[in-house]
Amino acid sequence: MNKVKTRALAETSALTALSIVLALLSLIVPIFHMIAVFLVPVVLMVIGARSGLRWSILSFIVTMVLAGAGLGLLWQVVLELGPASIGALVIVLCWQRGWHYTWMLTLPPVVTTVLMLGAMWAALAAVGTSPLALFANNGVDFVNKILDAYRS
Repeated sequence: MNKVKTRALAETSALTALSIVLALLSLIVPIFHMIAVFLVPVVLMVIGARSGLRWSILSFIVTMVLAGAGLGLLWQVVLELGPASIGALVIVLCWQRGWHYTWMLTLPPVVTTVLMLGAMWAALAAVGTSPLALFANNGVDFVNKILDAYRS
């Protein structure tokens, strides 16, 4: 293993550990949750800028597995950290490929929004309701159905 790969491995592992600690702190300290959702993708972008997309993807996978399965934050990771982190990976991809800055400003928010909507639909399907039920009857039936699913 040459010096460059060793340095990239060390930086990636240290920053990945930082991401996992941020995810854990977001579970313990409620106000830190908003900060963690912003900082975990920033960590991925720093790894991507310093070491490349491959290391950034590796850090993303390790963070999602350890924070999701190991810390019991699976739904938080799937619904919030995952889409935001994939948006950060898209920024790294655009930057590495040398795409025009308009792509870097347009593509990541679109990808993140689509993934967030998909995650919201999956969460509603897991509760056993339709996403359209949110808008029916001012959401009263929707809230009652979620409360019933929570109680059972």
